[in-house]
Amino acid sequence: IEQTSIRKRAEINNLRNAPEGKFQSTIGIMVNSSKRTVQSLAFENSIQDLVVYETTKLLSNDFTDLNSFYISDNEIGRYNNVIPGISFDDLSRLTVCSIKEAYTFKLEEIRKNIIDLLERFEKNSLTSEDISPSTFTISDLSQTNSSYIFPLINGRQTIIIGIIKSQNIYHILVTFDHRVTEGLRISKFLDNLKIRIESHFSGEVELKCDFC
Repeated sequence: IEQTSIRKRAEINNLRNAPEGKFQSTIGIMVNSSKRTVQSLAFENSIQDLVVYETTKLLSNDFTDLNSFYISDNEIGRYNNVIPGISFDDLSRLTVCSIKEAYTFKLEEIRKNIIDLLERFEKNSLTSEDISPSTFTISDLSQTNSSYIFPLINGRQTIIIGIIKSQNIYHILVTFDHRVTEGLRISKFLDNLKIRIESHFSGEVELKCDFC
């Protein structure tokens, strides 16, 4: 648990007093794609596994402040581990499944976990461990014709990530809690995430570090 800064408490108060004030905003970025160096096994033409993998790495290192949740205007909770939540929906039920040890997994292990969770979801055989709380959530609509997504933060989290696709362009949209972070920080997170995801496609892409 960390103490909220005086500046952040003033921002929360201003948002609370503003007409129709909301504590959630969404910022997006476009990710260029061509041919993946390793094709996804979970969904055709999807980057969900890459978003899980690279987001987990970022939240475990340079962006640990986003792996958190609002407690009160004076306190923010920080999670010790990063646990991605994957949203599955078959039109009759919407379920968020968690990948417990994702911060220790390689990309291939992330893919295997997503496939295993999807299969158990389809067979209606998920365990209580499979649906235990996560520290951030991903909602992937890239298999649909949706042109925009405004994901709502799930549970005790600071961010939720939405994915849509238009031709060869993926759009990643992050809804965040203003009571914990701000738009500039999310923009920097998206800049890093974009570069890391594009590095998995053909062509040379330089990884970015805000501290180098």
